[in-house]
Amino acid sequence: MRRTVAVLALGLLCWPLLASRGETVQRPPQEDPVFPLTLGLGSSSCADRWQALERYLRSSGDRLRPLQQSLRTVNPSMRARLALVVTFLEEDANARSRVQAWEREFTQIVELQDGTRQSSELEGMHRRLLNIIHDPKESFGPRLDAASFLAVLVTEFAPVPTAAWAEEFPGLLRSTDGRVRLVGAMLYARGMLFKAQAPQKGTVIPVLINGLRGDSFEERLRSQRGLLFLTSVSAEQACVDPTDPRPQRTEGIRQWEAWWAANKGKLAREKVAQHY
Repeated sequence: MRRTVAVLALGLLCWPLLASRGETVQRPPQEDPVFPLTLGLGSSSCADRWQALERYLRSSGDRLRPLQQSLRTVNPSMRARLALVVTFLEEDANARSRVQAWEREFTQIVELQDGTRQSSELEGMHRRLLNIIHDPKESFGPRLDAASFLAVLVTEFAPVPTAAWAEEFPGLLRSTDGRVRLVGAMLYARGMLFKAQAPQKGTVIPVLINGLRGDSFEERLRSQRGLLFLTSVSAEQACVDPTDPRPQRTEGIRQWEAWWAANKGKLAREKVAQHY
């Protein structure tokens, strides 16, 4: 059980790379890792900027420290873009610690010999994760992490004692809280839940398109990733660079909205594939 928990938690922690096509990029030892990113982000093409960003986020090695150092040497416009990526990577490190703490807590619970106490502790963990998901004061990252961990509990870690929890996931897409809806859309876009619960693309795709308007870099990044993953659209056809200032994101959102208006008639009723 301990090894299984660790392996599955590792999969959850790899979500920053999920829904990105291609393999991890290996850099030559002496190459400045940030230069290709700044070069790409300086392009007038949204697709070029997106691809440079994804290559950097998928690259191996320490991505955070070189980026932090580069903030002192780039111009103010580029610094504003890179600062968003730095914050995202810093929050990603926090997410790893958070998920590892949940993993340790869960491992301790499943090792309890007292069944009544085990059920009580498991339900307590359930309530705390739900509170994070639905707390409007929480930033987007922790809410997505909590929902993802709940999904892994239900589908992999402990499907028997947590079976009833699965009924809560479709409700995320009906929430009055836009961030909760986006969390739900991302879980389903990643195929993390049960086939019997698979929603229609007509429910998920509009939520992801709206997520491109998100206040945080992470919302916009993951929404664009989810859309590219679920559709046959390329970044050359519809693109929102999550480092762009709000006015510059408008055109990309219009591209996605126009694509959906032209295609929802044939796609809206298709199911979003789930793995379980």
